[in-house]
Amino acid sequence: MKTRLLAILGLNAGYGGTAGVLTVLGLFTAHVTGNFVMIGDELALVDMAVHKSDLREL
Repeated sequence: MKTRLLAILGLNAGYGGTAGVLTVLGLFTAHVTGNFVMIGDELALVDMAVHKSDLREL
């Protein structure tokens, strides 16, 4: 059962990646999504640092 589930999930992920590359003219969408996640993480950390410095001034 687990082997079959892993195969289905692997095929689904491969299909999603291939469909994304073909749809967006060669752009690997998973890579772009990862970059957006990292950008959001950095922005959140900067925002938290700003709020912490504001609290220290009180």
